[in-house]
Amino acid sequence: MAPENINHLFSECPFTCSIWSSMFIVFGLHFTSGPLAVILSSGLSAHFSPQLMDLWLLMFGTIVWLIWDLRNKLRFEEKVSTVSSNCRTIINHVPASSPLARGHMLNKVRDLCIIRSIGVHYRPRPNSKIVEVTWHPPCFGFVKIKIDGGRKRDSGKAGSGGVFCNYQGHVLGAFSANLDVPSGVHAEVLAVIKAIELAWHNIWIETDSLLVTKFFRSPHLVPWRLRVDWQNCLLHLQHMSFKIYHIFREGNHAVDALANHGALGSGLTWWDTAPSFIFAFLSAGLVGHA
Repeated sequence: MAPENINHLFSECPFTCSIWSSMFIVFGLHFTSGPLAVILSSGLSAHFSPQLMDLWLLMFGTIVWLIWDLRNKLRFEEKVSTVSSNCRTIINHVPASSPLARGHMLNKVRDLCIIRSIGVHYRPRPNSKIVEVTWHPPCFGFVKIKIDGGRKRDSGKAGSGGVFCNYQGHVLGAFSANLDVPSGVHAEVLAVIKAIELAWHNIWIETDSLLVTKFFRSPHLVPWRLRVDWQNCLLHLQHMSFKIYHIFREGNHAVDALANHGALGSGLTWWDTAPSFIFAFLSAGLVGHA
C-alpha cells in the first residue's frame, strides 16, 4: 500500500484518479495525474466561458471535499463506495451550489452540452443594450460646456479640455491645458474649474465623470489638495445660472481629444474657433453609441 500524503490522497490514488478523470470528461478535458495546483490550472487554462469556469471551480472544490470525506469514512467508519456513486454525488452537489455562480455562458454547442450534462440552468450572455448618445444644444441664452480631463498611466502626463457652444450649436471657443496632477480625478476637477473661470454667466456643463457631478452635491469628497479651489469655484457659481449633466463618454470624444492635446502640450491653449483636430467629432453631431 502506498504511503498516505496529500498528493497520493488527492491526485495519485487510482480511486481518486478515476473520479477526477470522470469529471474531466464532463468538461471535455483529459485528466493527467499531478499536484492539485496542476489539476486546478488545467481547468483555469481551458478558455471556458464565465459560467463554465464557475462550474469548474465548484466541481473542483466539491471533489476535494468529497475525497477528504471518503478518506475519513474509510478510516474511521470502514465505509467504502464506488467511483460511479461518488460521481453522482458530485453531479448532484454542483447544481445545488450553482446559484452562487454569476457568470454567463457562450452561445456555443460545447457550453450547451456541458451545462446540460451537469443539470444546471443556462445563463446566456445578456444582449448588449444600445444607447444613442446625442449632443443637444442648450436653451437660448445659455452656453453649454463639454469638459474632460485625464492622466496617462504610461507617461504620467495629464491634461484637461473643454469646448463652448451656444444654443445654435456653434463653437464659441475651446481650450486645452497641461496639468501636473496625480490622478485623472484631479484633472477632471481642474477642467471644471478652468471652464467656469473662462465661462459666461449662464452655463450648462457636461462631463462623462459621475464622480465630478457628485462633487457638486458633496464638496467634502473632492481631493483635499483641490478643496479650496473647489470651494472658491462653488462660490463663484452662486452668481451664475448653472446646470451640471452627465453624458456617456461616447458623446465626449471632442473634449477627450482636447484633454489629450493638453497632456502632450504645455500650459494653457485657447482657440476662438474649434481646432481642426476635433472637426470630425463636431461634424458628426457628437453622436455615439454605448
